[in-house]
Amino acid sequence: MSHYQEDDEYLVDEYDIEDMDDDMDYEDHGEDIGSDSDSNRWQDTTAAQARRGKDIQGIPWERLGITREKYRQTRLEQYKNYENIPQSGEDSEKVCKATNKTGTFYEFRRNSRSVRSKILHFQLRNLVWATSKHDVYFMSNFSVFHWSALKYKKTDVLNVQGRVAPCEKHPGSLLEGFTQTQVSTIAVKDNLLVAGGFQGEIICKYLDRPGVCFCSRTTYEQNAITNAIDIYTTPSGAVHFAASNNDCGVRVFDMEKFQMTQHFRFPWPVNHTSISPDGRLLIVVGDNPEGMLVDSRSGKTVASLHGHLDFSFASAWHPNGQTFATGNQDKTCRIWDARNLSESVTALKGNIGAVRSIRYSSDGRFMAMAEPADFVHVFDVKHGYKTEQEIDFFGEISGISFSPDTESLFIGSLNTLALKAAKEAAWLKKFIVDLKVVPSIEKPIEIYCENSGAIAHAMEPWSHHNSKHVLRKFNYIQKTVEWGDVFVSKVHTNLNLVNPFTKPMAYEKHEVHANSIELHLCTKWT
Repeated sequence: MSHYQEDDEYLVDEYDIEDMDDDMDYEDHGEDIGSDSDSNRWQDTTAAQARRGKDIQGIPWERLGITREKYRQTRLEQYKNYENIPQSGEDSEKVCKATNKTGTFYEFRRNSRSVRSKILHFQLRNLVWATSKHDVYFMSNFSVFHWSALKYKKTDVLNVQGRVAPCEKHPGSLLEGFTQTQVSTIAVKDNLLVAGGFQGEIICKYLDRPGVCFCSRTTYEQNAITNAIDIYTTPSGAVHFAASNNDCGVRVFDMEKFQMTQHFRFPWPVNHTSISPDGRLLIVVGDNPEGMLVDSRSGKTVASLHGHLDFSFASAWHPNGQTFATGNQDKTCRIWDARNLSESVTALKGNIGAVRSIRYSSDGRFMAMAEPADFVHVFDVKHGYKTEQEIDFFGEISGISFSPDTESLFIGSLNTLALKAAKEAAWLKKFIVDLKVVPSIEKPIEIYCENSGAIAHAMEPWSHHNSKHVLRKFNYIQKTVEWGDVFVSKVHTNLNLVNPFTKPMAYEKHEVHANSIELHLCTKWT
C-alpha cells in the first residue's frame, strides 16, 4: 500500500470529474450520524419506489440539468484509476474475458441514505460486514455501527474517538488502550469484531459483551498501518484472525487466548491475506504484481502468482478450497486454480478502477467484486464466470458483504450526490458581496461543496505554496455554512463549485474552473 503521506497528496488530486477527495472526510451539516434513523427513513429508496421508476439513490436527475446516462458516460470517460505502475489498467484489457452482463441474481431492496459509511484510506475497502440477511456492520467517522435492516436502526457498537481500553486482562494486551484510533479496516464474523488502525492498532470486541476485550499494537514501525483483517475458524474449531500490515508482515492471533501464534515476513507490504477453508494455505497479496500462495504453518511460499500488472488489494477463497480470486489495481480480478498455478484460469475486467474487494457467497455460487466507485459485479461461479450482474450506481464503495445465508448482498457507498442533491441553497446578498462574485443567472442556484479534505491538505507543510491562496475561500465558505446562510454540499461533477473550492490548486487552474461555471470577479462584470 502506498505511503500514507503520499496518499494524502493523491487523495486530493485523483478524481477531476467527481472530486471525491479520497480522504473521505465528510461533514454532514445538521444530521447526527449516530442518531436513530427513524426520522430519516423518508429519505430511503424502497424496492417498490424503484419499480415505479424512482432512482435507487434518490437522485433527482430532472433537477440537475443532466441525464443519468450522460453523467454515467462522463464518469466512464473521466474517472482516473489510481495506478502504482503506469498503464497497468490499459495493458490488462488485452487478456480480459468478455462476460454476459444480463444476470439478475439479486434484486434491489433498499437504499438507506441515513446509513453512511466512511473511508479513511482510498485503497482499503473492507469496511462492511454482514452477519445475517438483516444485520450489517460498517465504519462511519470514529465508530463501527450495527444496522438492522428490519428495524431501520443503527447502533454504535465501537466508538474509538475517545480512549478505548480493554476491560479484560490478557498477556500482551495494552491496558492503557488507544485514543482517537484511525480505523483502516474491520472484520466481523459471528460474534467477533476486529478493527485495525493506521498505527498498527488491533482492537477486538465480542459483540455480546460490553467493552473491548483486547488491544494490541502489531508493530511500532513508522509504516505500520493494518491493511486487512481475516477472521477464520481452524479445522479444530478454534477462532483465529490474520492481520496484514504495511510493515511487510502477516500476524496470526488465537482469539481464545488472544495470543499471536505466527508472524510471517514478506519482501513487500502486505495488503490482503485470505486463509483457505482447510486452514492450510494463505493467499498473500500486496505491493507487488506477483502474489503468493503460502503454507500457513511454515510461512514458506508454495507458489507465486504471475499475471497481474500492478499492486493487489483483495483476495478470497471459494468454499471448495480449490479456487481463489485476487483483485488488482490493473482493474482486473483473476481467478486461480490451486492445483495448477502456472497461469490464472481467467481475468475479469472492471469498468473504471481497481478491484478493491472480493467476496464469495457461502454456497460458492456467486462471487462479488467491487471497484473503488460506482460498480459492483456479481458473477455466476457455477457457470464459469461467464455471466454477471452489474450493479450500477454513483459513489465510492467502502465495502461489500454477502450475508452468511447468501440471501442478501450489502454494499457500502459514500454518495453525497444522492444524499444532498435534493437540498436547496440560495444566493444571499452577503455571500455575493463578501465573496465578490455575481451569478450569471437570475434565479437562485444550488451550491455544492465539501471542503474539509482540501483545507487539511492545504495546511500541510509539504503542500505546494502556490496552492494555498484558495484556503481563504475555503474558510469563508465553511464559516458561512456555520452561520446558516448557505447550505453547502457536494455533487460529483466538474461543472460546479467543487473544483475551485475543494482543491488546493494553482491560480491559473482555479481561474479555469471558476470561469467554467461562469463565476466572475465583480471588477470584471459588465
